[in-house]
Amino acid sequence: MINNQNNFDWESVKAMGMFIPNQNMPDPNQLPKTAVKIFVGKFPNIKPTDKAWSIDGIHLDFSKQSFSFNTKFIDDYNVLMKKDDLLCLKLDNGDYQFLELNEICNDKEKLVLKKWILKDSQKLLDIANLYEKKGRQFYHFMYDVLALIKCICKLPRSYYDKLVRTVKDELILMHNRVQAEVICSYLDKGHQVFIDPATNTKGNPDLSIDSKFAEIKTILIPATNNQDSCVKFAEKLRNDIIEKDTKKEQVGTKGIFFIAPWSGIINSIFLMFFYEMKMAGNQIYQNVSFYNKIPPPKENTTVLVLMNLNAFENHYLVFETDKICDLLDKFASSGYPQIRKKEPLAYLTKINIRKGCPLGIQSINPSFMFRIR
Repeated sequence: MINNQNNFDWESVKAMGMFIPNQNMPDPNQLPKTAVKIFVGKFPNIKPTDKAWSIDGIHLDFSKQSFSFNTKFIDDYNVLMKKDDLLCLKLDNGDYQFLELNEICNDKEKLVLKKWILKDSQKLLDIANLYEKKGRQFYHFMYDVLALIKCICKLPRSYYDKLVRTVKDELILMHNRVQAEVICSYLDKGHQVFIDPATNTKGNPDLSIDSKFAEIKTILIPATNNQDSCVKFAEKLRNDIIEKDTKKEQVGTKGIFFIAPWSGIINSIFLMFFYEMKMAGNQIYQNVSFYNKIPPPKENTTVLVLMNLNAFENHYLVFETDKICDLLDKFASSGYPQIRKKEPLAYLTKINIRKGCPLGIQSINPSFMFRIR
């Protein structure tokens, strides 16, 4: 609950919110931090005292400056016993976090997912714990796994080898999920898309979209505060991506970068600020384009791929590549301080469980927290 917007300081927030039915707020440091098992199937060893909650997005009340989770409570032992085809993570305290696949997957998707989990269970379990350790949490891991598989099932068999079998760590999983979504979105619109295209340059771009080379990048920023994160994001984009590409000619001046920020708070800050500046008619940011669907492929552009409230959808901010770093520098120095205390609930809309892909929590006393840092 946020009672006074004027006194709210986002930098002081360590957790997004709490989902704790009928119990006192626990110490965030005491919440489970480790997943010990991953599987697809039914709950093992359900007890009559066990309960489950399903969280499907967030409900915001801007007039009261409050938020709540959209939840469904299950305390019927027989109902819990009948649930099958769950993507489950068992945590070190004995709780389970899960996705109900029957609600969001077809039979082909469930089959491919099961085969992947069985084959690479230990590797995926390690990746799940890296998600939690580095701030994206177990739900985001399960979401990225499922979103990747849903895209892969729309593509030729060879894409499984290139985008699923190559997943070795947390950044590659997120990278490959975004890459698969980009491929499917452009193919759905009738564009020509090729993965790992042959080039005459020193670099090896991820994609060719209508003969324009494209590269997918994920950026993870360790930082002490949100403004510091914005500064370091711009630095990493300039030094590690755009300047390196200038040397390697990976996509060239006619190519496209798709950049996915790892941090949920960075997603929220960028989306809120640039969209609001665009709507307000701020001339500095008028060349930044906002899309709710995949943007048309355009030469010399950098696209920030940002989280959408809805499952399996994204927002896109499109910049001219030769201007994006200066715009992000300007934002970090003067833009972010403008919104640090403004509309705090707008941040919450993007650091959240996506509607249409509910998170399930099964426990005697279910509880859940989104840690911001």
